[in-house]
Amino acid sequence: MPTEIAYIDAPAQNTSSTSLSDSSKPPQAIKWGFQFKPEETRLRCIKLFLDKNHKLPHFVSPLETAAQLRKYEKTVMEAVTDYLSQIHKHTMETLTKRYGETFMSMTKVQFVLTVPAVWSDSAKDATLKAAEKAGMGKKGDLKLISEPEAAAVYTLKAIQPNHLTVGDNFVVCDAGMILQTSGLLSIDIGH
Repeated sequence: MPTEIAYIDAPAQNTSSTSLSDSSKPPQAIKWGFQFKPEETRLRCIKLFLDKNHKLPHFVSPLETAAQLRKYEKTVMEAVTDYLSQIHKHTMETLTKRYGETFMSMTKVQFVLTVPAVWSDSAKDATLKAAEKAGMGKKGDLKLISEPEAAAVYTLKAIQPNHLTVGDNFVVCDAGMILQTSGLLSIDIGH
């Protein structure tokens, strides 16, 4: 799902899918993920702005991003929090539809967030703070995993039976950002 979000001025009575950041600001509807038409303006890859040292993809304009954030009186942290709030809301609604309210009320849900492999400690901390504000849990209970590690775990589970043995190696390539960062992770099947 693309990390994309946009704010749309909403009528005062609209309370669905609104921003959680500041109740003194005029209500804003949020569009996110796959809800955009190709030509619509949106904030792209907003989470990458949490790490000041991270190189942005060529299609992300820092000037355009700053202008959009100013227009809606948002910070990067607020936009990331709003995006994660939408993911949290969607996830909980989907799980509740599938398993029912009773089951969900008795089930602990834990969120594991993926971050770029080269993420700084301050960006990881900011991600955890945004996730906590978004309702995903207490910062100490949330888990982070690098994107290549998450891909490796998925690969190991998806290729069952995998017939891997101690000493075997495989490479996971994050081709989406391979030009910007080191998205390669070599896994050595060990003890």
